[in-house]
Amino acid sequence: MYLYDEHTDLAAFYTEWLGYNDRRENVPLKREITHNALTPYHAEKWTMPTVDKPGAPGRMNHTLYDLFALRTRLTPGVRRYWPSLSHRIVRVMMNDRIGMEVQLRDGAVNWPLSKDDQSKMQKLIDGATQWEQKACWILDGEVDIFHLGVRMESSWLKSVIPRIILPAQTCYAPGARRGLDCMGEYRPVLRGDSLYVVLDGGRDYLSGYNWLKLKITDLLYKYRIDGAILLDSKRDADFISKWELVPLECGTVEGDVRTLYTPRWKSMWLGTDFTSYLLQRYRCEYRRTTADNSRIAVPYSENYAMRDTLARELRSGGAVTFMRENVLLNVGSAGELQQYNELLSSQYLRPSVNVALLDTGYEIGNVGKVVRYTVLTEGEIASARVH
Repeated sequence: MYLYDEHTDLAAFYTEWLGYNDRRENVPLKREITHNALTPYHAEKWTMPTVDKPGAPGRMNHTLYDLFALRTRLTPGVRRYWPSLSHRIVRVMMNDRIGMEVQLRDGAVNWPLSKDDQSKMQKLIDGATQWEQKACWILDGEVDIFHLGVRMESSWLKSVIPRIILPAQTCYAPGARRGLDCMGEYRPVLRGDSLYVVLDGGRDYLSGYNWLKLKITDLLYKYRIDGAILLDSKRDADFISKWELVPLECGTVEGDVRTLYTPRWKSMWLGTDFTSYLLQRYRCEYRRTTADNSRIAVPYSENYAMRDTLARELRSGGAVTFMRENVLLNVGSAGELQQYNELLSSQYLRPSVNVALLDTGYEIGNVGKVVRYTVLTEGEIASARVH
């Protein structure tokens, strides 16, 4: 007589076979009297095998994909209430069925739920199961995202997530087995600034989920380094014109006329995060929420001759500040940024007649009249102002 086959849940089978239901006072598993945060998902218990009839598995009101989707939808709430903990969904033996509860984890250690924790978790579960139970949470704008060394702050994410153009399909296969036949459909669901997706539960949904999440994060990163910023074409017309911004192809939000803009130009001086600088300029000029600081630090040669020449070129605009290997420039528009770029590029091709670089051991003695010079150490370069 075979008591189980390849489809048998062995943990549940042995639990029933060993007779734990007949000795409830010694049940070594969690019971209802503990602070369980139960989900609406459950399974009926196995029927006990007899001489004439083998045991039969109980029916379940869910699939593994349903449990995965619920676990992802609980992620924002768990992150909000217990930021240092993770969570998982596990089985728990009950009087008349096998339930599914949510546990908190501190690394590999279970984190027991207090009465207050249980109440919070139960509210999260109830809220997550009242709508679109097949939807998996992908990301939202509640916290900052760090990707490839770039910080995307939550306020910016909230403005961009509802407008990104999502991939048409996802890949339902791990990296080693990806091919032309791995792509499949999914359905996006947007709730506020939170993005969810409904995947094909009959395929490798975990691979599809991970592939899609990485692609969307990469897309947000590209928006960020391209300088995407949310603006109103009428209200912010002056800012758009001053910084030479163009509309970005993106989605729309009902009732909101704003759209994403990116600069038509590029500048290595602003690094990889163009958006940060444009947001700073926008807040300074139009919102007045931060101190007005339009200066940018531009890498520039530490050659005294080149610095002196540059200072003379820029002197009409006020004081020029050199800070270590950088020069600080006041930039008020894309046009000024381009002018500075042309000026600084030309300095590398123009020798200075005002400052000479002299070798302390020989060349200083051959200069007709040295007005001022500074000797560093013997054998090193010194700077001097000459006629």
